[in-house]
Amino acid sequence: MTQQRRNKLAVIGAGNAGCITALHFNYYQPDLEIDLYHDSENHPIELVGQGTTIPVAELLSLALDSNWFDNKIGATLKTGILYKNWGKKKDQIFHDFCSMGNVSIHYTPKKLSDAVLSSGKFNVIEQEITDPEKEIDADFIIDCRGRKARDKDNLDTIINPINSVLLASLPKKEMLWTEAQATPNGWTFVVPTEDKLSLGYLYNADLTSKEEATKDFQERFGVKEIEHSMKFDNYCSFNPFVGERTLLNGNQCAFIEPLEATATGLYLFIARVGYDRFINKFEIPQCLQILHKEVNSIANFVLWHYKTGSKFNSSFWNHVKTLPFTPIEQPIQGEMYGQWMKPSFEIWENNT
Repeated sequence: MTQQRRNKLAVIGAGNAGCITALHFNYYQPDLEIDLYHDSENHPIELVGQGTTIPVAELLSLALDSNWFDNKIGATLKTGILYKNWGKKKDQIFHDFCSMGNVSIHYTPKKLSDAVLSSGKFNVIEQEITDPEKEIDADFIIDCRGRKARDKDNLDTIINPINSVLLASLPKKEMLWTEAQATPNGWTFVVPTEDKLSLGYLYNADLTSKEEATKDFQERFGVKEIEHSMKFDNYCSFNPFVGERTLLNGNQCAFIEPLEATATGLYLFIARVGYDRFINKFEIPQCLQILHKEVNSIANFVLWHYKTGSKFNSSFWNHVKTLPFTPIEQPIQGEMYGQWMKPSFEIWENNT
């Protein structure tokens, strides 16, 4: 009797989205054969330290056998986000995970990638892929090659006032949270990784020149060297199911600037949508409805933070007031709006 071949998944890319996707499918479908393609030369790992939310931390712990003693990914403790200079009532607002018993992590993306590639859970193939469905033999494919591989005709713009970032670092400092500090030109994240503070100065290049942003970044935060700079769009794919058997994830599918650290949580959500499509056999229209509802909720929650204002009266914050915004119908107790429950709304409303 001929033995039936196991189903095979191919994940392209070993950055944040590729790692989260591969781990999710491996954990919930352990008999699934998974080929993990990566190309470090043409698709390098993100330089910046990463903060995330509880579901991602749980997946990384369970699926990667990682813990605080055997800390494979350079994790540091994240108890919430400390907002500075946002709103009108207080100088500081702490958005925690609704209980001192709930915590998440910051981690180093390169360490996550190395840990996943060396875990022995996947068939690791170092190869550049340019046409997945022609080059790959698999039952289904999840393409996480990043922003360089985007099909711009398949992207819908998300309303957000931020489109540029300057990246830098400072010496290590013991912090148990991410900081999100409002500035006259936008805001800056401060993420404590195991060996440094990772900083990102977010601004709108149509309102503030790179030179002005650099000067404010250096003076306000004591930064000496700008390590990387880039412009970006905020967007979501109209339909990330492409070809006959491929789902886009990561920056190919969607990108929302990093306020509230939603990126890896969104990648995990997209992986779950892929699981529903490929394993549970959901129809594509149903999957798209689920995905777009989540993305719209995240985008609207982030924009709501800007709409409540900051301590600054500047061209950036005046521009924010002009952006269209759909008022949020807050979730009732026990329900979710995107990645948030009712207490998150109460924290922001009561303090801004």
